[in-house]
Amino acid sequence: MSGYALNTSAMRAFARIAAVLVCTLALSACVVETATYLSQPGDHDIDARLFGAWTVPDDNENRFGFIAVQPDSDGTAKLLSLEVSQEDNDTGQSFDWNTARMWTTEIDGASYINFTSEEDNMVLAYRMRGDDEIEIGIMQTKLWRTAIEDGRLDGKVESGTFGADVTVTAPREQLRAFLRDNGGHALFEFGSGDEAFVLHRYRFSLPQAEDRAAQ
Repeated sequence: MSGYALNTSAMRAFARIAAVLVCTLALSACVVETATYLSQPGDHDIDARLFGAWTVPDDNENRFGFIAVQPDSDGTAKLLSLEVSQEDNDTGQSFDWNTARMWTTEIDGASYINFTSEEDNMVLAYRMRGDDEIEIGIMQTKLWRTAIEDGRLDGKVESGTFGADVTVTAPREQLRAFLRDNGGHALFEFGSGDEAFVLHRYRFSLPQAEDRAAQ
C-alpha cells in the first residue's frame, strides 16, 4: 500500500461530490440545510433508476469522483461516495470517502432526493437524462433565504464562515406546499451547459471468457 493514503474525513457525501463543478467541495456556502424531509422513508418506493454506480466529471484530470447507490430494507438507499486524487508530487493517490442514506419523493411530477448523513440533512432536486445521466439541482440559497426572512417559510439564517448558513425548519407539509406554490424545481440551481451538475452511469465491463483464458 506504499504511496497510498486513506482519508476518512467527511467529504459531505452525495451533494458535495455531485456539486464539485460549482462549489469545488466548499459547499458550506452553497447548500441549504433542511430540518425535515419531503416524505418519510418507506412512504413510497425509491426511484430505482438511481440505483447503481455513477461517476462525477471533473475539470481536474487528476481527480475522479464515484458514487454507488444501493437499496436497503429500511426504505432508504445506502450511498457510498469516493473521490480519488492523484498527488501533485506523483507519489501515489489519496482516497476520500463517505457514506450516507437517501430516498426519493415526487411532488406534482417533480423528483427530489431526501439526503441524510452524520453531518448533513438536505433536499436535492433531480431529473433524468435518459437512463444513464442524472442532473442534480441544489437549493438556491438566495431564494430560500429570502423566503425565510420574509416570513413565508419557517427557518433560520445565521452568519457562517463562507456566508449565510440557511436552515429550513418548516414542517413537512409546509415545505411541500412551498415547493408546489413556488415552481418546485425553479427553487433549485441545476446549472446549464458545461456547468450542469450531471452524474453519469458507470457500466462495468467484465473480461470475456476468451480474454480471461488468454491471461
